[in-house]
Amino acid sequence: MPAGTKVTFKDPQPDTSTDGKKDATVVVTYPDGTTDEVPVTITVKPAPENTKYDPQPKPADQVAPIQVNDTPNPQDYITLPTDVPAGTKVTFKDPQPDTSTDGKKDATVVVTYPDGTTDEVPVTITVKPAPENTKYDPQPKPADQVAPIQVNDTPNPQDYITLPTDVPAGTKVTFKDPQPDTSTDGKKDATVVVTYPDGTTDEVPVTITVKPGASAGTGDTGNAKATSSVDGKCIATLVGWSLPLLALIPVGIALNAGIPVVEEAMRPVNEQLAAWNVQAQQQLGLFNPQLAEMANRYNQEIQMAATGLGVAAVAIGLIASIATTCGGAGSSNGSSR
Repeated sequence: MPAGTKVTFKDPQPDTSTDGKKDATVVVTYPDGTTDEVPVTITVKPAPENTKYDPQPKPADQVAPIQVNDTPNPQDYITLPTDVPAGTKVTFKDPQPDTSTDGKKDATVVVTYPDGTTDEVPVTITVKPAPENTKYDPQPKPADQVAPIQVNDTPNPQDYITLPTDVPAGTKVTFKDPQPDTSTDGKKDATVVVTYPDGTTDEVPVTITVKPGASAGTGDTGNAKATSSVDGKCIATLVGWSLPLLALIPVGIALNAGIPVVEEAMRPVNEQLAAWNVQAQQQLGLFNPQLAEMANRYNQEIQMAATGLGVAAVAIGLIASIATTCGGAGSSNGSSR
């Protein structure tokens, strides 16, 4: 082909605005002005699909945070044109997003079109902390580690569960409604609710043991029983001592009348008083130092009484003193053991 030869398309110029097969004519113009025309076919392929579409990242307020260790869905983070061709794929570009910890995570979403072209869209993934009720595992305490409460007492929910030592500040422990009924004794089922600062909860079934008897607010039943027991023993002591002492009254009168044989009767009475001084109290479970000292003193007075009427008077006085002293035994912490 001689120098100066020109090759052009014959008008009209080929239309490549659309894809497809396009017929055209090529004109070869030689230096002498002669020409050749050559029919040709032009194949116009579609434009790359990544030039047709423009996927965009979604605004942060339109994407819900995910939990730690959740797997994010890449389609949640971008907005695709509605007319993208079927077969378009949306994935995360490697490396895949790390959701093992909470926080803001940068990632790239890749849109792959059917023609193999791609678009890459930078996005941000928000990973929120794991719910606190998935981090901790409160447990009910064994029954032998929880003291029974009294009827009408108010139980403390913290007494019935074991919380991990590292629960966050602000964690609350309450009973779930309905509140435990402690108006009667027995085993009471209840539920303890642990509410964490993030609003999540754990529920722990527990059993509350309510023992019979009035609560501290309605009187001290234990002391009342103890007092009653002491009073009963005092009465027994008073009766036991009073029987021989009452016998001294006619003895004293007889002595006053000068009957000699009665003097011999005084000896076993004195021995009886000495025995009752300690033995009777200890057998009854009531050893009262005041009564012991008083018995010794009156025993000596009986022995030294100058007249029979004096013996009788001492006997009567001793009975009255026993009753007075025994009456105070129940209210004195040091009077019985």
